[in-house]
Amino acid sequence: MLSFRFIESKNAIEVEFDNAGMAALLEELALLIHHRNHTHLRTPALGGSELSRKSPVSEVTIYYRGRK
Repeated sequence: MLSFRFIESKNAIEVEFDNAGMAALLEELALLIHHRNHTHLRTPALGGSELSRKSPVSEVTIYYRGRK
């Protein structure tokens, strides 16, 4: 389970995950370092498998700016 939630009143993002969610997030981050400049985490409703179907946020894009 990996879930993101935007808390507008605090202008904050909350991330909640279990062991499988942490593994999925770390795998995506590792791919960024070696192969990509960005990745999309999506719920099953958007064709993804990274985010929990109950995640209040259905898509997260992570950009990697370390590669020149």
